[in-house]
Amino acid sequence: MSDIKQYLNAVLVMQHRCHEKDGSKRKDWKYFCIEDFVSKRGQLFSPPAGDLPADVPKGIIKECYKNCIDATILCCSDSPDYFYCEGYATGLIPMLHAWLVTTDGEVVDPTWPEPGTEYFGVAFKPDFVRKQTLSQDHYGLIDAWTSEWPLLKGIESEEWQEVIGDE
Repeated sequence: MSDIKQYLNAVLVMQHRCHEKDGSKRKDWKYFCIEDFVSKRGQLFSPPAGDLPADVPKGIIKECYKNCIDATILCCSDSPDYFYCEGYATGLIPMLHAWLVTTDGEVVDPTWPEPGTEYFGVAFKPDFVRKQTLSQDHYGLIDAWTSEWPLLKGIESEEWQEVIGDE
């Protein structure tokens, strides 16, 4: 099991314990929290093997969602070269992050100066990225509080998930 998957499982146990104590439940949600969603819907990606491709602009540190959504939207056509991904990546510790992935499953991370050691997350269809980003007041798709977390509530994966590799 990957380090990120172990981390997600530990956080999920903690989330359940916290919500049992305060009485809050999310019965109408398909996924209990962000970590539950990423753990169940995500896949493991290998870290970037080389330099940033020439056609992907270097992004601003701490703006991974914006960097990757902008790169995806600006380069997208009917057959994009890169897909937007969100999930967890490990630099020093696992953290929420966004990156790009090629159709072959190669990670392209325009934000971090040094690539992460592990990437675990979900690839999104370009149309969903555009529509969802334009409908909310922030970048990022999983923790979409301004649109009341549609992914966590369980919209159909055919609407949003891009299948990369053998998954």
